[in-house]
Amino acid sequence: MRIPLPCPVSMVGRLSHCALINLRVPAHEVAHLVPKPLVLDTHDARGQTWAFWNVVVCRVHAMRPRMTPAALGLSYHHIAYRLRVQSPDGSLKGLYFLRSDADNALIARPGNLVSDFKFHLARIDLTHHLGAVLEGAVKPADGKASMS
Repeated sequence: MRIPLPCPVSMVGRLSHCALINLRVPAHEVAHLVPKPLVLDTHDARGQTWAFWNVVVCRVHAMRPRMTPAALGLSYHHIAYRLRVQSPDGSLKGLYFLRSDADNALIARPGNLVSDFKFHLARIDLTHHLGAVLEGAVKPADGKASMS
C-alpha cells in the first residue's frame, strides 16, 4: 500500500557504475504485464511487433530527501526492470516499472510506501572491470527473479 504524501518529496543522490540494457521481445509476450490504460510502446519490423525491456543497474550513493545532509543518505545497488509504454493515444511515452531490486532493506521496504518502483530486497554482487565491464549476480529474497 502506498502512502499518499501531501507534497512530492524530491530525492537527491549520486549514481555510479551504471549500465543500461535494452532488449526487444515480441510484444504479445509481455503485453499482459502493463496495466490499463497504458499500452506498450512498440516497433514493427520484419513482420513482428516488438516491445522493449529496459534494465538499469547502478550504484546509488547517499540517497536522501533534498536539503538533508549527504551523511544521512543511504547507499545501495538498484536494478530496475522496466517496459517502454505510452498513453493510448501515443501522446505520452515513458517507462513502467515492473520490479526493482535493492540490496539495502532500508530502501527496499520503505521505498515502496512512497514510490512506484516496486522494490524487493536482494543480494546484489557486482564487479567492475576497468570501468567498462560489469558482471555480477542478483539473488532476490523472494526468489522470483535472478540473474548472473
